[in-house]
Amino acid sequence: MSYNGSGTFNINTTGQPVVAGTVISSSAFNSLTNDLATGLTTAITKDGQTTTTARITFAQGFTSSLVTDSSSVSTGSIITDGGVGIAKNLYVGGTLNVTGGTSFTNPTINNIKMGYSTTATAAGTTTLTVASNYRQFFTGSTTQTIVLPVTSTLVTGMAYEIENNSTGLLTVNSSGGNLVGTIPAGVCAHAVCIGTTLTTAADWDWDYISTTTITGTGANVLGTSPTITSPTLVTPALGTPSALVLTNATGLPAAQLTGTQTIPKATLPTGSVLQVVQTAKTDTFSTSSAYTSVTGLSASITPTSATSKILLTVSFGGLSANNSSFKMGVYRGATPIYVGDAAGSRPQASAQGQLSASFAALFGAFSYLDSPATTSSTTYQVYLGSNGGGVTVYLNRTDRDNNAAGEDARTASSIILMEIAA
Repeated sequence: MSYNGSGTFNINTTGQPVVAGTVISSSAFNSLTNDLATGLTTAITKDGQTTTTARITFAQGFTSSLVTDSSSVSTGSIITDGGVGIAKNLYVGGTLNVTGGTSFTNPTINNIKMGYSTTATAAGTTTLTVASNYRQFFTGSTTQTIVLPVTSTLVTGMAYEIENNSTGLLTVNSSGGNLVGTIPAGVCAHAVCIGTTLTTAADWDWDYISTTTITGTGANVLGTSPTITSPTLVTPALGTPSALVLTNATGLPAAQLTGTQTIPKATLPTGSVLQVVQTAKTDTFSTSSAYTSVTGLSASITPTSATSKILLTVSFGGLSANNSSFKMGVYRGATPIYVGDAAGSRPQASAQGQLSASFAALFGAFSYLDSPATTSSTTYQVYLGSNGGGVTVYLNRTDRDNNAAGEDARTASSIILMEIAA
């Protein structure tokens, strides 16, 4: 009979029990020895002579001190006493829970289930530990501070993926309170432990691995007004953005720049015109003094840089004085500029002329590149004077000023100021 199928070994009871004086039957004895032989043959031998033919349940687990397979990759138990470093094939049909450090070399994994946690931001603090899930999702509409685990409780290579699905800013600190990185809304970051001795950001490697707000088809459209630092744009189609600020941008194709563009003046090359100011005088002016300012013929400009130059151009449509000479010049504030060198008692001016008839008039223009060396508002004033000792000088009309068609026209004069980048 041997084992009864439930693990109980039954002795053949024929001729049993044997007492003193019992005659042993050969058939009973042979039946007993056959049962013993069958039972022992079914048992597992400790020296490995038998192979199990069915699954064996170990209710209390088992302990092994095997050393015979310490150098074999294909024989023996996966639990060995002397087989450290010898690869074994392990097949798990259900769930395998491993406690402690386990190293897998070049495993093939069809899919892996990573744990995750979701936290609603509340302007508070979320502290991660060694037991925290790999993926950390944050939702909500406000800010949150995340404190990474104490690195001395980790091993290098452990990582945490933090995804900001909220509309607020996430601040990620080390366990010592040092900033590791910030995560804007719609961005995912990756923190990898690279050291286990510090509590600062130096024990963490920080990378941004994705954005969650890329939309559109055929192109990536960034949402939530992202800030892009030092991008390289290759033949960009800028379209018609409502606002676009480009700093230190070069090589932009002209075809892509449409509408009104504002280019910082400080970025323009030397010689560029930064601004232009003009005053036109269309009425007449007269004076008999030696030198006086011309009413209505001045212009003011505020340079954007103290190194800028101011190119001034004065044009006069008609100057007239009966049989006398006259002179013209420009003052910057209270300082005369662009005048001839001093020579005895001769007057200094920018331009002069002389006429011998009351119906005659002189027209012309002069230009000068000035260096005011200021960023304050600066006024340039045109001056006019007579050299004839009381003779009247006229601007924009003749001395005679005959009111007849084809004679003695009325003219216009102007002053133009241009700021030139230096």
